[in-house]
Amino acid sequence: MVSSVYTQADRARAQLAMIGEVSALADAVGAELWLCGGWAMDFFLGAVSREHDDIDMFTLDTHVAALDNALRRHGYLAAGAAPVAQQRDYVRDDMDLTVAVIRLGTNGEPLVGGGRFAGEPWPVEMLRDAACGRIGDLRMRYIAPSAQMEIKAMTPIWVPGRSRRAKDARDIAAIRHAIAGR
Repeated sequence: MVSSVYTQADRARAQLAMIGEVSALADAVGAELWLCGGWAMDFFLGAVSREHDDIDMFTLDTHVAALDNALRRHGYLAAGAAPVAQQRDYVRDDMDLTVAVIRLGTNGEPLVGGGRFAGEPWPVEMLRDAACGRIGDLRMRYIAPSAQMEIKAMTPIWVPGRSRRAKDARDIAAIRHAIAGR
């Protein structure tokens, strides 16, 4: 949930700073990270397109423990009830961070790292076609835009009870428009 503690512009700046900090912490412990969700779309587009409730990222199962330790040492508090092999949820300074866990299959394909759907495939191009984008001076890797669109479109099917969200439809349209223009 978006907090009223920040103005929209202040919240975006604080979230960008958090993305930079988490990226630096990951680099320091040798953990790979990829943005997903709305911030992945924004780094693909190269600008903040809308207000974001949270920051969503992926990391590898072999990196999650080191990243978790680094985040906790820097004031990120565990929050959430998802299985830790599936994702780690954090909160700091009234902002939410989710780090979903990816396990690589025998051919390097990305799989859900844990929980009820452990071993189920993510879109195969998700990491293979990942890229790096920039907003201002901050550079960050994000999952493949085609995978981002598939995840946004399929989440209500993959997760029963999760409704279709207007912002996901707008994000998919924005990504399609940007791809068509490139």
